[in-house]
Amino acid sequence: MVTVTFAIKPYLARYMYVRYGQSLELQSHNIPPSRLPIHLSHLTPIYHFLHQLSVPHPQGVSWKETGNITFVLPSPRQGKNPEVYNYFGQDSIFIIEKEIEVEMKAELYSFLLENKFKNGVMYIKSMHEFVVKYDMAESVEEESLMRGFQRWRKKMKKFVGIIVATVLAFSLVGCGPVDSAIQNIASSGSNTSSKSGVVTADDDGYAEGRMGDVMRTYFFDYTVNSAYTCNDYEGYTPSEGNKLLVAEITVKNTDRSTVTMYDTDFQIQWGDDDNDDAYAAPITYYGNTVSDEQLPEEYDLGVNEEKTGLLVYEVPEDSKDYSISYLEQFSNDTEGDVFFVFFTAKDK
Repeated sequence: MVTVTFAIKPYLARYMYVRYGQSLELQSHNIPPSRLPIHLSHLTPIYHFLHQLSVPHPQGVSWKETGNITFVLPSPRQGKNPEVYNYFGQDSIFIIEKEIEVEMKAELYSFLLENKFKNGVMYIKSMHEFVVKYDMAESVEEESLMRGFQRWRKKMKKFVGIIVATVLAFSLVGCGPVDSAIQNIASSGSNTSSKSGVVTADDDGYAEGRMGDVMRTYFFDYTVNSAYTCNDYEGYTPSEGNKLLVAEITVKNTDRSTVTMYDTDFQIQWGDDDNDDAYAAPITYYGNTVSDEQLPEEYDLGVNEEKTGLLVYEVPEDSKDYSISYLEQFSNDTEGDVFFVFFTAKDK
């Protein structure tokens, strides 16, 4: 048995050791699993990369190997003899690393989508579960993986959107939403912009603004004008341990057809990112409409129509820093960019 050791991104090495834990060569009980060589099946793509990219060890190059992952080299009945072909240059290592990354992302993205649409689990929760499962928590930021996922979904959204819009254009002649969809797809590649307080999503599908900024989404603009906290709003009192946050929001339809809005379009978050349950929908979602100033549970915005109203949320009584978010959702069950407005609210 001939082995090779080299260095790849730490989180990818951890992924491989967990993913192929059943393929470890158990040489000694004293060797930790992370140092055991991985013996891959010939059915795996990486096996063939190892076989094809191996070359004879160059003269004058040290035989000492360092790194964070060790493989048993392929030893087919015919072909390269690993006793001779056992060296990998940096270019070859980079290719292998990229193939491992492709395999990891394919599994991750499939897991996120399946968990979302079959089980209703939020992407952020599924991402955390995947990272913990593959022991990657200390070697990669979940936010970084999520941004990569959002970039991939954004590309897929464009491809799927163009196909869907084209089909609909032929079947629904003169339909405003179709024309708008095609136009928006063509112009959806803009980067983050803060000119005149207008914020659009960056290439990662993420947009971050502050109170007073105009958040430019696929369908509409929205602005968080003001916010405060209180213990009573028009006779409505929160449950024990909570207080109320009252935010004034302006929404303007920028699409070429009527847009239907829902109170759940805008969620509020508080605290740090480690608490997956630190969010809430407006109280109207639970049937608590106590003022005409509240934005309704559901309402239509005509072309270029603008509406200003209040969103009332229950939040923990010890919270003070918040964000109001919106996630684009499309009729073909895909999601787009995500928008956050961060602010601090004081008691009224």
